[in-house]
Amino acid sequence: MADEPIRKQTAALLKGALKTTQGTLVLYPDRLVHVGSAFAAGGPAFGALGVLVGSAMMKRNADRKAAAGGKGVTTIPLSDVVELRRAKQGLGKNLLEVATAGGQTYKFGAKYDKWRDDIVPALEELGRSATDDGEGTVRVS
Repeated sequence: MADEPIRKQTAALLKGALKTTQGTLVLYPDRLVHVGSAFAAGGPAFGALGVLVGSAMMKRNADRKAAAGGKGVTTIPLSDVVELRRAKQGLGKNLLEVATAGGQTYKFGAKYDKWRDDIVPALEELGRSATDDGEGTVRVS
């Protein structure tokens, strides 16, 4: 597996209306990985500085944790992705949702438009075909 990330951002993995896992979303050339972090939940308790320091620490540790896998790490091989969608949840109207061949869907607190622009070329680099309908859905084959 390639180790150099294409894109990395602090983002939540949204699991239903109220449950989220804060962490870092990382796009590698062959996979999309969300690395959960317990520090993300406690960072806001220390104010704005705590949030900034926590975000920096999560991003720095994400690659090591993604490679190790295990609890708190969600890995989506790009070979399994069948659709990218613009999703809504609460006030967020431009969230990234990823559907896989196995029927699972994953929703992230990250901007669909920005991540689509990096995920689609990564998919195409793997020989996958991506068709954007212009309405907020990219179908992958």
